Amino acid sequence: LLNPETAKSGPVTARPARPGIEIRADYFVYSGENGLGQYERNVRVTGSNDLSLTSERLEFQLPFKERQLKTLKAEGSVVVDHGRIHATSQTALYSSATGLIRLLGDPAWRNELRRGRTDSRPHQRDFSR
Repeated sequence: LLNPETAKSGPVTARPARPGIEIRADYFVYSGENGLGQYERNVRVTGSNDLSLTSERLEFQLPFKERQLKTLKAEGSVVVDHGRIHATSQTALYSSATGLIRLLGDPAWRNELRRGRTDSRPHQRDFSR
């Protein structure tokens, strides 16, 4: 999927090396030189582990030689669904080192039993399970 010269503009669907993950967006660009990529407009991520994420922009760090995702940053009307958990925020940060998604900018979440909201501190959640 990704090679050092990859740079594409226009509607795109990406299926990374990990099975069961699909990313759709109107625009995509990636630089193999620095391992930085970006999806823009109508970003939708779906995974086989019952995870979905939507946002206006998704930036990621995926060094070409390592072929391992380092970080993700979703911005603009972020919605994350995982199993029975629904979360929203303006920004979501993911680090492969921790396996956590950190919600910033008016984060709110709910499941079958509880719900919460805050504007003063970030909310972290492990969505890897």
